[in-house]
Amino acid sequence: MSSEPVYPSVKQGVLLILIAVALQYSVSCGLSFLAASAGIPVFAMISVVNIVFFGGAFYYGFKRTKAPLRSVLPLTPVAKHIYLPIAATAAGMVLLFLQYDRFYAFILERLLPFFTFSQSDITEGASFYDVLSFVIMFIVVAPITEEPLFRGLLLRGFLAHRSRWSAILISSLLFGAAHMNLRQFLPAVVIGGVFAWWRIETGSVLPALIGHFLYNLAAVLSQFLYGAGTASGVFQPIWLNAIGALLLLAGVFGLRTQFQNLPKDADRGGDLPP
Repeated sequence: MSSEPVYPSVKQGVLLILIAVALQYSVSCGLSFLAASAGIPVFAMISVVNIVFFGGAFYYGFKRTKAPLRSVLPLTPVAKHIYLPIAATAAGMVLLFLQYDRFYAFILERLLPFFTFSQSDITEGASFYDVLSFVIMFIVVAPITEEPLFRGLLLRGFLAHRSRWSAILISSLLFGAAHMNLRQFLPAVVIGGVFAWWRIETGSVLPALIGHFLYNLAAVLSQFLYGAGTASGVFQPIWLNAIGALLLLAGVFGLRTQFQNLPKDADRGGDLPP
């Protein structure tokens, strides 16, 4: 077995994400104008850019690890009954973060009276292909490009260099920063921490991958059914917040119980070198 330190260390992981995000952002900005003038859906172009740079970052890191793919990206099946509390957790987070969005807008408009905050509604004035490319990017491309990189490669490396909670925190902060959006930073950090917890407890990236898909699916449905929301309607109905909190608590406690019942010899952190 190689005596080299497990890749990536925290510094190496931060540098890898900085380079990938910088390239992704600069290329996306440059190609957005070309895509619009050529009649290509912008989100289709962004999907390709994400695959190229996040996928490229994962591939580079995977080659640096000199480890089997199943160790860097474990997709071991887990018990099916775990996915019910996973779905409840994802739905609860979506409902609560809808309220967070509105509260964020409310605070921002109070701090910057000259600034009117509103989220763009993807369905407004958009063609069918624009909407379709947005849905595919958000529901399909985002999970399959982000989970291997953040809950696979990075978390594996960080767990070899730091304590469990330190590895979760650092990988989650990087996940939030990679969204390059102050409004999305806190939700992404929380979501990243939850997904990292699932990955460590089950020894598989599969729950995080499916949970990411379910979360983004619920978020897209809320965009279509509930609207983007602005500061003019700060507080969504209290019963909706209550449902979100109950779903989240039920999901978290349900998963905690399931994880405690896993076999004692289950892989609790992935196939990490000593």
